[in-house]
Amino acid sequence: VDDFGIAFAPSLVVSTGQVIRPAIFRGWLYRITEAGTLPATEPAWWPAECDNASRLLGTARAIAVRYYQPLAHGPLPVELL
Repeated sequence: VDDFGIAFAPSLVVSTGQVIRPAIFRGWLYRITEAGTLPATEPAWWPAECDNASRLLGTARAIAVRYYQPLAHGPLPVELL
């Protein structure tokens, strides 16, 4: 299942495993690794670098994950003749 995440919202309470999408999408999503609250203003988003250690995102922590657009639209129904 394709997970494009939820759009960034100021002071949103997030839980581990949720995916956050910046307002201006540039190919990166942010997976929450420690629950907390997002900051009141949108942060300077970062790409994955080296070991991709989690970074603070308000009181939560997150890692950058690359988003690749799916190339298919899901399973197609098959009709047997």
